[in-house]
Amino acid sequence: MFLRSVASGLAVGIGFVVPCLWPISFIGIAIFVGIVVKAESRRRVVLSSFVVGIISWLFALGAIFLSVLPLDWYGITNDIVQMLLVGISLVISAGVASIGFVFAGFLFNLFYTDSWRDLIVLPIIWVVSEFVGALLSYVFWFGSGSYFGPHFSLGWIGYLIADDKVLLQISSIGGVFALSFIAVFFGVLIYKCIYTKAYRKKIYRIVFVMCVSIWLVIHMLIAGGKILSTSYEGQQRVSLAVVSRQRPPMLYITQETEKKYIDEIYNTIKSLRNVDLLILPEETAFFKSVDTLNISMIDELKSIGVNGRSPVIVDSSKVYNKDGRSLSRVAYYKDGKDITEGYKQFLLPLGEYLPNVYIALMRIFGFGRLVDVVQSVRDYVPGDASVIGQVGGAMVSTRFCGEAMSPILYNDDVLKGSKLLINISSLSWFHSSPVVYMQMQRIAKVRAVESGRWFVQSTNKAPAFILNQYGNVIAETSMGKTEALQMSVPILKKDTVYTRLRRWVSGI
Repeated sequence: MFLRSVASGLAVGIGFVVPCLWPISFIGIAIFVGIVVKAESRRRVVLSSFVVGIISWLFALGAIFLSVLPLDWYGITNDIVQMLLVGISLVISAGVASIGFVFAGFLFNLFYTDSWRDLIVLPIIWVVSEFVGALLSYVFWFGSGSYFGPHFSLGWIGYLIADDKVLLQISSIGGVFALSFIAVFFGVLIYKCIYTKAYRKKIYRIVFVMCVSIWLVIHMLIAGGKILSTSYEGQQRVSLAVVSRQRPPMLYITQETEKKYIDEIYNTIKSLRNVDLLILPEETAFFKSVDTLNISMIDELKSIGVNGRSPVIVDSSKVYNKDGRSLSRVAYYKDGKDITEGYKQFLLPLGEYLPNVYIALMRIFGFGRLVDVVQSVRDYVPGDASVIGQVGGAMVSTRFCGEAMSPILYNDDVLKGSKLLINISSLSWFHSSPVVYMQMQRIAKVRAVESGRWFVQSTNKAPAFILNQYGNVIAETSMGKTEALQMSVPILKKDTVYTRLRRWVSGI
């Protein structure tokens, strides 16, 4: 039982670090179903589900946690201490997140009927379990930076199939929830093709072959340009430029170093022309730095806009509220003045604030000084709302980095009228990890398709990219280079089924 649980966890989780192996997750789910429905006791169901869950989440979270090493930018130089802090945090985080697997395994065992209804009931249970697991994770990670909701969805199984162009489109019907449903549907179907009653196997195998055949046909239609090849003729457009830069992680920065990186940004964008919207990476603090360093660039920015007018510029920085707490602020600037502002709502535990349980444990084990250092520099609180503003008559929304993980926040902005989705992010704390970047882009694809909007991301220490409403990568900068990517992007207004469903639910 233990070895099968380990095999299931490996099969489910491997796609989080090796994208091309995503189909193996279906086999992992099939093994998981067999383990929990045949378990001799509820205790074995719980233990087996926990093993599968923690291994899967170790894969999902591993890149994020392990790529923060070395922690020298935190002032920690002892290698053993670094590895202990990161390793323990990774295991605890994966263990908490695996509660969703335990919940699903328990309900699978309870409601499995060995009939066709399992193909519908078990995927629904899984989706509900992922949602509940995310809410329970919120409870565990509670602290000064908590923002209520099922926002931490990084390890949800639906993201594993987001690299497939056909299956990805299903998110337009039900977001990542629909993708998770489909992944578990195929896992249950594979299980039934092998282990159900003999006279039913043929039916399930016919269904499986039919599903794969339809999938292959749609892939051929996409390759031949028969579907998902929309013409944007006559659509309103916005000419935007999105920037990637290479500022390393720093807790403290001198004015000389700050000027170096501001000059690098300016030298990258000054050759642009006819730009309506310029998007800078997370916490570039361009205008704040220009002010502090007395650099005269504001008037020169008019040369990159349309007809000598300054473009709308998305810039962000760290600010403080009246209580002296840190917030991530984003604003749209015009002629050097902010015209609309918003704040980051969903903050990442450990990276942007310390959960109460961690503060207590670290103080108990003698890391009180580290707690004080982290809280003085990286202890953020959530803001009231994201920023939605107008560019060329089109409403656009901007959110920060990890907020793309939320299955609801960007779609909330679409419900408010946003026609273009912007994300400003940084991978500097993750040392430009290609796996973390892959995970970010995979999640962004789901956000684009579920909302039916183009998605644009500027990034520090990783490429910037532009996705269309089908999740296709239309353009991308180079890894390791400071570059500006300019493109005329269509403004889409049609709602997806997912958006309509959420609009209907919010109107009840």
